[in-house]
Amino acid sequence: MAAARPVLNQIDIIARDFDASVAFYRTLGVEVPPGALSAIPAGVRHADIELENGFTLHIDNLELARLYHAAWRRPEPSRP
Repeated sequence: MAAARPVLNQIDIIARDFDASVAFYRTLGVEVPPGALSAIPAGVRHADIELENGFTLHIDNLELARLYHAAWRRPEPSRP
């Protein structure tokens, strides 16, 4: 029997500008219902978006990234 192949079913994006990121995906046609957005605790922003094919897209702001990954630091911009 062949080994099962991994299937990508979720991606988490850390967004510097949460609202602009949500707007971008809405512009692409992704439905982001109001219930998909949360802001608990204060300052934390998260979107949990279920796409039609079962794929899950999460958009998190920097504050949330720091909560679930204490060592995470925002990358510095690249320099030429």
